[in-house]
Amino acid sequence: MRVLHVPFTYAPDPIGGTEVYVSNLIASLRACGVDGVVAAPGQKSQAYAAGGIPIHRYATSHGLRLEEMYGEGDAAAAREFGAILDEVHPDLVHVHAFTSASSLLLLREPRLRRLPVVFTYHTPTVTCGRGSLLEFGESVCDGVMEPLRCTRCTLHGKGMQRVAAAAVAMLPESIGRRAVAAGFPGSICTALRMRELQSIRQKTVRAFLSECDRVVAPSRWVRNVLIINGVAAEKLVFCRQGTDAPSRASRRQSNRSDGSLRVAWLGRLIPAKGLHVLVEALAMVRDKRIALDAYAIVEQNADDPYAAGLRARILADGRIRLLPALDPTRVIDALAGYDALAVPSQGLETGPLVVLEAFAAGIPVVGSALGGIAELVEDGKTGVLVDFPDPRAWSDALGRLAGDRAVLESLAANIAAPRTMEHVAAEMQIVYRELLLRRDP
Repeated sequence: MRVLHVPFTYAPDPIGGTEVYVSNLIASLRACGVDGVVAAPGQKSQAYAAGGIPIHRYATSHGLRLEEMYGEGDAAAAREFGAILDEVHPDLVHVHAFTSASSLLLLREPRLRRLPVVFTYHTPTVTCGRGSLLEFGESVCDGVMEPLRCTRCTLHGKGMQRVAAAAVAMLPESIGRRAVAAGFPGSICTALRMRELQSIRQKTVRAFLSECDRVVAPSRWVRNVLIINGVAAEKLVFCRQGTDAPSRASRRQSNRSDGSLRVAWLGRLIPAKGLHVLVEALAMVRDKRIALDAYAIVEQNADDPYAAGLRARILADGRIRLLPALDPTRVIDALAGYDALAVPSQGLETGPLVVLEAFAAGIPVVGSALGGIAELVEDGKTGVLVDFPDPRAWSDALGRLAGDRAVLESLAANIAAPRTMEHVAAEMQIVYRELLLRRDP
């Protein structure tokens, strides 16, 4: 069996948890006799190998119209993906992203070839225009896709005041089209058309999910959101993420006698991953025994004001180091040298994988009481759940841990071996084989 996996991006570009998941899944499936190939969007078309995995990159178009970006997607990228299908000849396609480059049009290429399609919902951007599934950035949304409500929240997330966002969301869709005809600047046209664009996007999402043969939910909240938006329960597969290595108690290297608290953070240097919350919390606690190492995946936008401002604040605090992202194969061993992992996510996570990696390293997690983090971390047993989005709550939590190592040792002692990618691969193999049996006459 050969499976073609379609993530958001792939190495050598900066990669995140989804791409690590894909790489580890392919490696674990290979042990089961399932061959894996990657096709991912890129700036240019090319073929190469990474980590022993064949990689095909298909070029994405520049200057897509808003209707294409919010709707069926990049037609040229989809056609090129179809050519990759004809070259690779997979038995099944497993899609791990939903974007204009991994789109409804792309999905229809394997459908034309009668290939089964599995989709894994890795990030809330699939169904949430704001991208966090937090209504107005403050409270957990029920996840129902509804154009008017989602327009208000999306515009607010792009910087518009709530009252103004509500007023713009109420405008007739014809106003946005007239703004385009009148030659208004792009940002104004986008705002005035947002309700129309949200309608297009939500219709497209529903069509995309409807055309998938199976939809994988890595957490309970994802499953609930999919069901509430009309995905049939019999199409859903609940399958949590897993690490690429089993937990070993000997990994943990802490037990220092100097009383310090060493905390690690891993993630993209973007607001959603919440490093700014940690930096602000440390500024409040001022305990010199606390040290934070932030291993950042840096986006390629050198002019990013968020990253620039964060770097300046980190330089002003000698307890914090901003370090290059860890090689995915080194994460668990590196985490074993810390007392805790901080996961201050500013939105609902579907895993996250880093929580399982921390448990594999034998260290507790201090994380936002949201989404997948709250599903994996047992507050007061395997970690500490912190109220979102309060930096003061984070400073209190870190201060308590720094002042009482017995609590840290108790949390670490409660950590059990996490789920591994071997478990995930075994469950995915069952899904794949079931779909292939259904396809065969």
